[in-house]
Amino acid sequence: MKKHTFLLLLMLALPVVAEEKVFYVYGAGTYTCESYISSYAHKEQSSKAKQNVQIVLIWMAGYFSAVNVVGDYTPIPRLKESNIKHILDHRNNDVLGSWVNEYCLENRSKNIANAAGTLLAEIIEGPAEKQPSE
Repeated sequence: MKKHTFLLLLMLALPVVAEEKVFYVYGAGTYTCESYISSYAHKEQSSKAKQNVQIVLIWMAGYFSAVNVVGDYTPIPRLKESNIKHILDHRNNDVLGSWVNEYCLENRSKNIANAAGTLLAEIIEGPAEKQPSE
């Protein structure tokens, strides 16, 4: 049974490339921005959509909890130098859900793991300046 569970988890993994490194994402981190946008737009009318949004927010809470835990041990200099111990700070689920929706509206081809990485970078370094539209 353990072998089958491991194989199932391995098959559900999604490779993600960040800064020329490949890492694997599991669970709701693999959800596409397109699916999140749809769920977020219908969360008040559909219990399934609301559940999908909650699953993403729970996944992101786990992502940022892990960052909190490994912050002192990370090989990422910017994170270590930032000395941030509580990454999400005052950001509650409403703020986080809205931020993810905004990110996904601008990055429809990305996934939730990409959104989490971008938010982490914004927290550590500040928001990236948007390029003017041509």
